[in-house]
Amino acid sequence: ATILSESFLATTELVIISMLIVVFFGLSLGLLAAWKEDSNIDNLLSYLAILGISVPGYVTAFVFILVFAVGLHLLPVAGRSGLQSMLMPSASLSLGGVAMLMRMTRSDILEEMRQDYVLAARAKGLGEAHILIKHIFRNSLPPLVTYLGLELGGLFSGAIIVENIFAWPGIGQLLVDSVQSGDIPMVQACVLIIGVIFICINIVVDLLYIYIDPRIKPEGVL
Repeated sequence: ATILSESFLATTELVIISMLIVVFFGLSLGLLAAWKEDSNIDNLLSYLAILGISVPGYVTAFVFILVFAVGLHLLPVAGRSGLQSMLMPSASLSLGGVAMLMRMTRSDILEEMRQDYVLAARAKGLGEAHILIKHIFRNSLPPLVTYLGLELGGLFSGAIIVENIFAWPGIGQLLVDSVQSGDIPMVQACVLIIGVIFICINIVVDLLYIYIDPRIKPEGVL
């Protein structure tokens, strides 16, 4: 239990930073791409999103090590020694999520922008920024929240590779070390924790739907 709690805390720190990166950059860049539809900015962000989705996280991790650690000597290569040591692992872990969320946000925003209620809001004289943030973005949230829930669970499982590359003392590294040493009970405990986290996240996401979209209600609720 002591080993698991220490490893879980290290992984949680990494996942939280990665999730903040995914939410902030994914949503903001997706909104920007939708706002600048078919412009040079939109095209550039689309190319970057395709690149981010296509390149595996471990490849990004090695590129970051070569550039920022070996080349520029700005960040530590491995270990858990403060905020600087978290930058490369969290960036490697979150890059694909940022790209996917950006594409989903752009697609959902553009779909909502073509709805009749947007025309009605414009006819009332509401500003474009107000319509985008207060109406379009809110109605686009349910599928985005679904993806964010899956992404959060995926970050815990995806941390296995990244943690071993950067020698981050989390559950991922503990799981690999346990497999290599034949520690079956520890392997079972790590897999169980990751599975329970994924299930709990999905339950929370389902409950959030009720508050995000008032039209969605549990069966039997009037």
